[in-house]
Amino acid sequence: MTPSHTGSRPDPAHRLVLRFAHRQGAGKGVVDAPIRLDPDAPDTSGQLPPGAHPQREKPLPRGAHDLLAELPYPAGRIARSGSARPHGDPLGLALQTAFGLLRRETCNPYNDHRAHPSVRSKFPVHTFLTEPDGRSFCHDPYRVALLPLTDGSGPPREATSREAPPSEATLIHLVGRYTHLPAYYRPLRGSLTEAELGINLRSLVLALDLFGLRESAALRLPGSRDTAVLEALGLRPTHEWTLPLTVSLGGIPAPAAERAPADEAVPDDAELAEITAVNRTQNGDGRYEPLPPSLPDLPDAPPTDWADVLWRRTSGRMPRGLSGMNGRRHPAPATALTDGAAFGTVEPPGAALAAVASRLRLTAVIQDVDGYSVGTYRVSRDGITRVPGAAASPADLEPHYGYPLTTGNGCDVRHATALWFVTADVASLVAEYGPGAWTLAQYAAGWTVQGLGLSAAAHRHYARPTRAFKDAPTVPLLGLAPSETILLAVVTGTGRYLEPLLDLRL
Repeated sequence: MTPSHTGSRPDPAHRLVLRFAHRQGAGKGVVDAPIRLDPDAPDTSGQLPPGAHPQREKPLPRGAHDLLAELPYPAGRIARSGSARPHGDPLGLALQTAFGLLRRETCNPYNDHRAHPSVRSKFPVHTFLTEPDGRSFCHDPYRVALLPLTDGSGPPREATSREAPPSEATLIHLVGRYTHLPAYYRPLRGSLTEAELGINLRSLVLALDLFGLRESAALRLPGSRDTAVLEALGLRPTHEWTLPLTVSLGGIPAPAAERAPADEAVPDDAELAEITAVNRTQNGDGRYEPLPPSLPDLPDAPPTDWADVLWRRTSGRMPRGLSGMNGRRHPAPATALTDGAAFGTVEPPGAALAAVASRLRLTAVIQDVDGYSVGTYRVSRDGITRVPGAAASPADLEPHYGYPLTTGNGCDVRHATALWFVTADVASLVAEYGPGAWTLAQYAAGWTVQGLGLSAAAHRHYARPTRAFKDAPTVPLLGLAPSETILLAVVTGTGRYLEPLLDLRL
């Protein structure tokens, strides 16, 4: 993606994206009615992708968590000597680490849980593999297997897309399905699903790193013609699905002849049509770019291991099947802040994604952190600096959180150790990089949020991602200009409730 210079009159795609962003930022609760949760609203969550054939599963290796327990956090890696693979299939172990099941929380109304968060455990992002021989599979974390994509009567379908992988390359496609989130989320089905793509990308890169595969991998960002990949994988109707983030493992695929994708049907759901149209403004150039490390250097990291960190990653808990999260004030070491800052500022892969990420702003509102006074801090690779004139505390921000404390919902924003906000001047971003920058910003925000969650877990804190803070009253408290939009926030702190957890790791 290259910078876009469109002058003072935005084209229709720019206007579409800016209107879409306004509805989720400054216009939230004004242009759109507030979200009203409906536990009975239909969605596609829990469904396998079309054509997935569970009767022909290809089992994946088990015991990844036992290997991870031998890896000290954060620098431990599975040792590999040359081409030897002493621990079985490293890709299968990496897939289970990135996307496999961890636990069921007996008091939580939303289950099950993995090493990365998802909206009400809907997990709209699916993982697909295209093997060197052209056969395609989807990853099923419940069966701990790859399921061939087939119509049920013949052999696994071959995925013929704009690329033909060479004999040594495996393609990993991350694709989100918007309809896994109920329709009452309205336009947020788009940005939440795309943020989860960024979250899943970081989870995948970390797992590839831990199992010695990252250095042979590369990322391709999507372009509008990549609906052909969705068609090739049998993901129909394609308007329910995002364009794919594709990671090549073991080689860079040689470009094949361009093939125009089929015209997409327009859904009856006007909001879904708008979500899809915004997603299709992406204009990746088809290049594969190396995956950089997803982890920072942490000289004073807590003494723990990777199995424990991933197991402890949580969005917070409540007792007795209540929703929300609850916490308690508790002193935190300075590293709880500095480690989070280090994780939160790791550059994502891909030049275009990294360029957009560099334009996002990370702000933390903190309390009870050793060596830091209560207040608002700007976080960057250059360090953590106090924002002059912005002395907000978590208690100041709780009234502007969209899910308040009630008899049925926990809300302990006021007790949080840190509130992290990822924000952007969307109009400037779109003016400079084009309408596809909005979707790239969602990936970048998700990438950041997953890093913050891992850091919090290492410090035994919960980390709850949210889009529920109201922009208009919150942005000034962060010392930001009114043009800034909150893309994602994370509430981190010490949990109040503990409960028995059902271990689902295999």
